[in-house]
Amino acid sequence: MIRLLAFAGALLTMSACTPGRIIYQHADTLGGQKDLYVVREDGSNRAVLAQSSDEETACGVTTDRRIVFTRQTPSGGDIYVVNEDGTGRAPVRVTPADEACFGVTGNNMVIFGVTVSVTNHDLYSIAVNASPTDIPITISATPLDELPMAIGWNNRVVYAKQDVEVPVDGHRYSYDSINDDGSQPAHLVGVFEEPRYVAITPSHRMIWSRPGPPPNGGLFSTTTDSSPTTAALNTFIHNLGWIEDRFCGLTPNGRLLLTSRGFYPVDGLPTGFASIYLMTDDGGSRTLINPGPRNFNELCMGATDDWVIVGRYPDAMDPTSGGPTSLWSYPTSGAGQPTRLAVAPSNSQFALSFEGITPQGRVLFSTYDAASQQYLHFSVDPDGSRPATVAVGSGGPEVFTLGQVVYSIFIQKPQGNGYQDQFNLGIVPAVGQNPLTVLAGVPVENVASFVYRTDFMTGSAMRCRVCWPHSLVDRGGIPIPSPLPPP
Repeated sequence: MIRLLAFAGALLTMSACTPGRIIYQHADTLGGQKDLYVVREDGSNRAVLAQSSDEETACGVTTDRRIVFTRQTPSGGDIYVVNEDGTGRAPVRVTPADEACFGVTGNNMVIFGVTVSVTNHDLYSIAVNASPTDIPITISATPLDELPMAIGWNNRVVYAKQDVEVPVDGHRYSYDSINDDGSQPAHLVGVFEEPRYVAITPSHRMIWSRPGPPPNGGLFSTTTDSSPTTAALNTFIHNLGWIEDRFCGLTPNGRLLLTSRGFYPVDGLPTGFASIYLMTDDGGSRTLINPGPRNFNELCMGATDDWVIVGRYPDAMDPTSGGPTSLWSYPTSGAGQPTRLAVAPSNSQFALSFEGITPQGRVLFSTYDAASQQYLHFSVDPDGSRPATVAVGSGGPEVFTLGQVVYSIFIQKPQGNGYQDQFNLGIVPAVGQNPLTVLAGVPVENVASFVYRTDFMTGSAMRCRVCWPHSLVDRGGIPIPSPLPPP
């Protein structure tokens, strides 16, 4: 009996999260004011979180499964918290100022910005259970601009701070970090370097870029603690004809991918090449993923812990200006042959599109038929096994749950002498087999916000780290959905 209990406990630990809950915005008119809803990933237990004549936008979830959101009133933004079933709504910040929530830390601190003017925003934090008389903690408030960038998994807030009004050597902003309680501020990077924020890694390093060729330009990573250190990520030998070192993304276990791109003439024709590297987020333990005497004209798309997904392009094409002709997967070991996952059905730049990798490692892609204006969405394991049709005709994936994909669905319905455009949400297992089911009722417009899960062992909620098709492991930032052409 003891052995059976131990085995059951091991199973619980292995499946550490409950099915996800999806926060989404609902509008009765296209482009109109949006209210806030929550629904389980199987479409059940849909509840209204916030409904009014003003627009509501969710920004995060507390550990006790409450949703924090901003309500944009005519006089400015106010911040509220509400239970996951829509009950118990309470104010967090309701003041005459124009305030907007950015995110919620693991300490249940709400990070929010205050609009002082069009060119001046200040940054604060406050406990989600604060009383109306509590004074917020100042993260940064100067006569110039402060803009939040990300909340690290160690509850440090990374933000951009404007240094000067007139650019000096092209530089205006630096990047700083601070604990969510206002302690241990640190300057990360920025004095005359023109840094550009890229991502936050699970081990608390900020990835940023500096324009120009290496060694002065390229990708860098900086620790976000109170004593920051910086490492260059592109300290390898670059080929002639170099164009850029492009950040690709992070594997689930936090390793970093970049594509070193270039063009050089072959028989008088410009020919593209690319070297794709996998490394730790400090630039160490580097592996060339696509070794060989001539690397193809490829672009890294994303990765699991064991596979890197790349798109191949015609030799004379800039991969940033068209679609791939095929999708391939390379072992992260850098050894072994690549596996072809998909081939574009036509020469259209939209014929084949990579759409993301689910938390369980399924690769999503779509093909587009210009004649019928129809999308076909597919999934496949990175080793090329278990291909499946996931959806037909929908607009593209918006978020992932543990085993499902939430798609946007574009529908045209007859109305009078014309048609009414509608944007809905549908959900389907990432392994296909089931038809796409409508998730969010029959509105005119629904937009997914984020997914959160509840830990079995502690009961605490956690915002999904890889719930967007192109996740940058960014707890508080804006997700980047897969771009698809209009139908």
